[in-house]
Amino acid sequence: MTVEMSDNEDVWGSDSEFMPGSEESPELNKLRQVHSKRGYLDGISSAKEENLQAGFDATFPMGSQYGFQIGLLVGKLQLLATLYGKSDLRLLEDMKQVQKELRINKVLADKHFDENLKPLDSLDELLCKWQLRLSQYEVKYSI
Repeated sequence: MTVEMSDNEDVWGSDSEFMPGSEESPELNKLRQVHSKRGYLDGISSAKEENLQAGFDATFPMGSQYGFQIGLLVGKLQLLATLYGKSDLRLLEDMKQVQKELRINKVLADKHFDENLKPLDSLDELLCKWQLRLSQYEVKYSI
C-alpha cells in the first residue's frame, strides 16, 4: 500500500505543530490578537511620526516667517490703538478686525495653502491688506 502526500504536507511536521487559530485556548488566541493589533498600531504610529517630522521640518521656516510678520503687524496696530484709539474709532475697529482675520487658526486655514502646503495668493493678499492699512496709520500719525 502506497501513501501519497500532497504538496502542503510536511514530512517532518508533527500533528501538534502550531497552526494559528487551531485548538488554542481562548486566552492564548486573545493574547495573539492583542499583540498583533498593538504591533500594527505601533507601525502606523511610527510611520505617522516620521511623516509628521518631515512635514514640520519642511514647513517650520515658512510658518515662523509668517508668524513673525503677523506678530509685528498686529503689535504695531496694538501700539497705535493704545496711543490713538480714544480719538480714532476706525483704528479701534481695525484693531478688532485684524485680531479676527490674523488669528493663527484663520491664517493657517486650508484655504490659504495648496495640497503641497505652498501658500496661495489669498494669504499674501490678506497680509498685504493689513500691511497697507498699517502703513496708512503710520503716515497719519507720523510714525
